[in-house]
Amino acid sequence: MFFPFATVDADIPQGNVKAVVAKAGDDRALFYTKGQTFSIEKESSGDNGFLYLKFNNLHSDGTAAHDAGGHFVDTDFPFMRLAEAYLISAEADARLNGGTCTSAGVARIKALHSRANLSATNPYNTQTSYGLDDIIKEWSREFGFEGQRRMHLVRFGMFGGQSKYRWEWMGGTRNGTPFDSHFNIFPIPYTDLNANPNLKQNKGY
Repeated sequence: MFFPFATVDADIPQGNVKAVVAKAGDDRALFYTKGQTFSIEKESSGDNGFLYLKFNNLHSDGTAAHDAGGHFVDTDFPFMRLAEAYLISAEADARLNGGTCTSAGVARIKALHSRANLSATNPYNTQTSYGLDDIIKEWSREFGFEGQRRMHLVRFGMFGGQSKYRWEWMGGTRNGTPFDSHFNIFPIPYTDLNANPNLKQNKGY
């Protein structure tokens, strides 16, 4: 079913977005898998990897955008939305309570599930307890392709300096290779270092 730490799985449907959403029972599973390989072996190949159609130039009712030529889009990119506030609240609740949400945190997550129209057969629809492992997955489902994944992995201790969680092409290898924790912090640009001699480059750069 729809979760961010997928491996090659026969349960992943081959079809358009509508088919994948129906199979996952989650409106956020906006993948196009028909004719696509699971893995990205060649970046320049259009059929490598699943496509993710989260943003399109259509209105919420399905009608076309104002610019018929397709040069300008009507779609706004969200910088902060209610789902983010809810997940911040649920994560804080879990971290304050031994890594597991209280009823307040559960209610926040359930509200997101309700909005995403989770089906009765979706296993997360019947789940009643949520820990930090569940919440990092919720961050991925809710904010896929919104530029937040790296910072969430760093915060959850799942980026540099660990080997428990790996992803495809992590560290530049097909099956994922751990890398040093100093990559959790970006280097200070040399233009800044040259402009201010009091600054010291972050360790490892």
